[in-house]
Amino acid sequence: MRRRYPGHKSYGLGQLCAAYGIALENHHRALCDARASAARLNLINLKRDEAADQAKAA
Repeated sequence: MRRRYPGHKSYGLGQLCAAYGIALENHHRALCDARASAARLNLINLKRDEAADQAKAA
């Protein structure tokens, strides 16, 4: 997240979920944290794919 989405004051799970509208109902519970982490990973992958597409176009 720090590399693809720089500029946040905090990169904790709760802060990033709030910033990107990711559901985090029971923070510090394994299943909820895992789902939120997977959603963040999807955001990272989308950003990485966009960067790769832009590099190919250039």
